[in-house]
Amino acid sequence: MARCGCGARCSCVVVAGENVTVEGNGSSASPYVISADGGIDCAQVRPCLSAGDGIEYDPTTGVISSDGSVDCAQVRPCLSAGDGIDYDPTTGVISADLSSEPGNNITIGPDGGLLVPSTGGTTVAVASSSCITLTGDGSAGSPLLAQPRLDPDPANTLTCGPNGLLAAGGGSGTVDTACGLAGDGSSGDPLRVAVGTWGYPCDVSQAGRVYCDDSGVLRSEPRGRVLYAAAFDNQTIASSLVPATQTVALSRSLNIINPDQCREGLALVNIDVDIDFTLPAGSSAAYGFNTDEMLHIFNTGSSTMVNTHVQTSKTLRVTVPAASTLTEVLDVELNRGVGGARFTRVQWSIRSFLFVL
Repeated sequence: MARCGCGARCSCVVVAGENVTVEGNGSSASPYVISADGGIDCAQVRPCLSAGDGIEYDPTTGVISSDGSVDCAQVRPCLSAGDGIDYDPTTGVISADLSSEPGNNITIGPDGGLLVPSTGGTTVAVASSSCITLTGDGSAGSPLLAQPRLDPDPANTLTCGPNGLLAAGGGSGTVDTACGLAGDGSSGDPLRVAVGTWGYPCDVSQAGRVYCDDSGVLRSEPRGRVLYAAAFDNQTIASSLVPATQTVALSRSLNIINPDQCREGLALVNIDVDIDFTLPAGSSAAYGFNTDEMLHIFNTGSSTMVNTHVQTSKTLRVTVPAASTLTEVLDVELNRGVGGARFTRVQWSIRSFLFVL
């Protein structure tokens, strides 16, 4: 006790009064301890107190409160927030100021208190897809785990091993093949198209190609076609004079159809015409077709030539576009009728050989 000029031990004397106990000798090792012995209760003390300015005091309960002369709006501007504190001077609400720096894991817990998860990290929401199953929440106790979802179909050879996903047979050769394929899919015997031996003197590059249609079927080049078409007739006609000038006696036609959707066709068209003439002595007659005179015949004898005839023929080459029809027309023409020459029969034919290669 400095006022007493105490040294290592205080020489001051402390005497206990009524209902008071004094212990110790005032030294640093045994300081004075003054305490009440419980003989005075609150009811004895409360009447001894009174309220000052701005204070209300209830001597019955001992409650001390403001008398309302100072309200909260006056007090709030007097306060301010320091580090780690967030203060709203309008409402007077004091709260923790949570840092927005990356890596800060402190949050407000469900009970309103500050919370740092015991794992040291935040949890994450997960959702699985059709091929990956995700489990865990990303915490130390429940780490995030991704597992592939394997189709249970018996034909599925995909498995998940210690080194990752594996489709069995990729290198060991377990692929079964059928017609048109060879090999077992291994590195030593890779899967390939089964082919025959080229048996021609030309180079194999001269061969056609193979294609794949929309259904996955292998197709070769369109097949070659040879198509035959014909029109013909043998007409007996009432005996008629052969005209002196070129006149069409009859007109006929043949439709040459190319059904190939891919390629044009080459048609060889053969036309035959044969006409029977009756030629009195000194007469003559001629016939032809498609403006081309094919026969001019004379009777230089002294008697009538009955049903004399000569068959003529012509071969044409025409091109028929893909998926098209070409109409070949035959106009049979008579000419040079002299001396009462007559005709009694017309035989004709149109024959087509169409090659699509």
